[in-house]
Amino acid sequence: MSLVALHKSKQLNVHLGGSTFASDFIEEVVKKFGPGLGGLKERFPGLDFVLNTRHDTISVRGTKEVIQNIRDTIHEIVRSTSSTPGQTPYCSICLCKVEDGYRLEKCNHEFCRSCLVD
Repeated sequence: MSLVALHKSKQLNVHLGGSTFASDFIEEVVKKFGPGLGGLKERFPGLDFVLNTRHDTISVRGTKEVIQNIRDTIHEIVRSTSSTPGQTPYCSICLCKVEDGYRLEKCNHEFCRSCLVD
């Protein structure tokens, strides 16, 4: 593989955290695209996405143009899918719908009881 081809397909991160996003933005992405990001994989076939909830990033190999297209798609779709009261919350630990929920008093985040105990 040539150096130019290697550079064009290097792994880049789409950052989903920071002060420019809502604190639950990564959770909205998981709700919309699934814990394995299957929804993104369908929209961008042939690309491999890796979700890192600890650093609020999605890693993907591709060009900067592809990364920008992915970033724009994520922002557009998540913005159009706003949270509404009564929706099932998702656990930030297992990234699934909360089962037997437990809400932390100080921050009001809700988790699966089993995720906090195990």
